[in-house]
Amino acid sequence: MKRILFLSLFIIISFSLFAQNQLPVVSDVRVELDLQEKVILVHYVIDDAENDVISVHLKSSVDGEFYSTQHFGVSGDVGDGISPGEKTIRWEYPQDLELNNVSIRLSIWDDASIDIAEWVDEVSEEILRNHMSIIEGSRNYSTSRPHLEAVKDSIASRFNAAGLQTSRQDFLYQNQNGQNILGRKPGLIDEASTWIIDGHFDSVSNSPGADDNGSAVVGLLEILRVLGKYSFQENLLFVGFDFEEAGLIGSQRYVQSGRRPFETIKGVYNMEMIGYYSDEPNTQQLPFGFSSLFPAAVAAVIADNYRGNFLTNVGNASSAALIASIEESASQYVPELRVISLNVPGTGTLVPDLRRSDHAPFWDAGIPALMLTDGANFRNLNYHTPGDSSATLNYTFMSRVIKTILGAVATQAKAIHGFHVDAGMLTSTHQSHNHTKPKVSLTPNPAENEASLRILGSPETLFHLKLMSLDGKVFFSTHTRGNSDTLIPLAGLAPGTYMVLLDSPEMSISRELLIKK
Repeated sequence: MKRILFLSLFIIISFSLFAQNQLPVVSDVRVELDLQEKVILVHYVIDDAENDVISVHLKSSVDGEFYSTQHFGVSGDVGDGISPGEKTIRWEYPQDLELNNVSIRLSIWDDASIDIAEWVDEVSEEILRNHMSIIEGSRNYSTSRPHLEAVKDSIASRFNAAGLQTSRQDFLYQNQNGQNILGRKPGLIDEASTWIIDGHFDSVSNSPGADDNGSAVVGLLEILRVLGKYSFQENLLFVGFDFEEAGLIGSQRYVQSGRRPFETIKGVYNMEMIGYYSDEPNTQQLPFGFSSLFPAAVAAVIADNYRGNFLTNVGNASSAALIASIEESASQYVPELRVISLNVPGTGTLVPDLRRSDHAPFWDAGIPALMLTDGANFRNLNYHTPGDSSATLNYTFMSRVIKTILGAVATQAKAIHGFHVDAGMLTSTHQSHNHTKPKVSLTPNPAENEASLRILGSPETLFHLKLMSLDGKVFFSTHTRGNSDTLIPLAGLAPGTYMVLLDSPEMSISRELLIKK
């Protein structure tokens, strides 16, 4: 006798993140489990306003974290060239599959072209300054732990607000608890191939650490702000590393024991001081021995009278493709940025100055990685001093560096015009649970005097809405339901970054809101 499980969802995805093309619309998703025939059927309805070529992939997970497309016995309306209409995917699941907690997901995309240049242009100097206002200040375990913890919490909050799979890798160093902050954005197609964007968030004890390494944290948050709302074929992993100033401890621990079993790290974009710039002659020094190892780079610096006006793009032999990705991104999207690249022999042991950041443990593990830097103490004389403040930084230069990295990452991870739908979870009692969160529109963002929030879907769900500062202070509180507009008053609030939280018994949703005046 057949036992059939029906999971009915009504998912309307009609919003568009792309001005030039709307995403496909998916509705009436139903999962049907036939235990006698050992078949899972996924029914859905799909449409596309532009009649683009639509692709649909079936994905499944046993842990709710990693979703695989590797299935045998899948047939029906799946793959490329899916036409609009009512559709069904049939999966003859293997007999040894443990149905407990199996989750089903659909990845859906069309063949619309992606204009990465538009994404690059979203980087904002004003928002960079706002990020820095939260980060700047000594962030050291010995002398300024409260601010260090606040910065860690802020990074984790931003990761959560962007919908990343957020976690902390805990470790012990000299009787101090360290934490790497990790935020994973799964790829729509390949969740094993991973591209890391990182920067360390700690500082030395006597410095506000604006350039070292607040500028990298600002870059990390800005790249996330822009790319977090788009989709990619492969994973993006945003990482804030801890205890870099103690000897690259956080990145060493991640390489040793923090990687997921399914991860294949294809490249690492490590930011190490990206905000100091000078167009004055004789403001750029060079480490001893550079002229013999990197004659072309040294010649370029000499020809420009030792001006500190460029990004140093440092990779090793296994990172040649990454080096090229930065050069190509700057050339295509940010031609105003001058880039000087260094291809380091081996793992850089011949040039210790080029191993002084979190890329080095990846080199040692044979993983392609870059150090993207303004040159640290070879340019910025405020390095590791009380003078390393935001007032000394050049935000135009910083924004150009961030734009370049963003363009390279979006290209390498294969930007794609799509989304995913979580169809539900199968349990041993054959009861299904809908873990799909409704889409949330928050406009305008940045905002000045008020913002409008709209929950797309879930009209039956009552949400508690709160507007909070990053340190947890509540400025506005009300209740709202799906498919209704709620105005959030902002008059009288200081410029900065706030969190909008939506809570119900079934789910919690958070979004970041920037207030500007």
